[in-house]
This record gives sequence, C-alpha cells and structure tokens, in this order.
Amino acid sequence: IISPAPVSGLSLAQVYLHAICTVIEQGHLHLSTSYQESEWLRGTLHKWLDDEYCPEPANVDISNTAARSYHESLTAKQSDVGEILMKMVGDLQELSYQESFHGAFSAANAAVRLITQRMESSAGE
Repeated sequence: IISPAPVSGLSLAQVYLHAICTVIEQGHLHLSTSYQESEWLRGTLHKWLDDEYCPEPANVDISNTAARSYHESLTAKQSDVGEILMKMVGDLQELSYQESFHGAFSAANAAVRLITQRMESSAGE
C-alpha cells in the first residue's frame, strides 16, 4: 500500500491516486498495482452492498463493473476523484437496477467513498 506524502492544495484522495498513477506511469507493477486496487474495490464494495442492503445477484454485477471502471481509470492514469466517479457512474448506468435496491449514482458514490476511506487509512499507517 502506498502512503503518499502531503501535497499542498490537493485532497488526500488526489494525492493517493496520483501516487498510484505515478507508480503505474513509471512502469513499476503497472498491471499488478491497478489490478490489486480494483480487486480490493470489487471485494470491498460487494461486501458493503451485501451488508448495507441485502445480498442479491445485482451486487456481483455492480462490484464487478465498479472494479473494471476503477481499473480502467487507474491504467489511464486518471487521478481526479471526480473524473473516476463520473466514469464509474457512466459504466454503472449500463446495468439494470429493476430488481435492486441500488442505482448507478448510489453505487458509484459508495465505491468512491470506500476508495477514499482506504486512502485515509493508508496515510495513517
């Protein structure tokens, strides 16, 4: 886990994502780092959705789509949390939520909140 140094004027989330993207940009663990981060999100978001609402098949699709979107953002060196959120919303809007307690925006917000919490806990280590 990367523990970013504080950078003036940037949020902790932006610093963390910048650090991940810098590692990717430098070619260090390119696919491994982005894959690890996206897999962490997939598992964590799936558990959160199951715990927060109820276990349902849509949670698998939501967490897989959010993880794929996050992976794509990281490999594209996207470090702006707002841009990551909007891409994730767009990707999640392609799913059907007819038989679900969730929606694209609530799922993307939860994912980004989990990512931000991970950043904050990593910075405290």
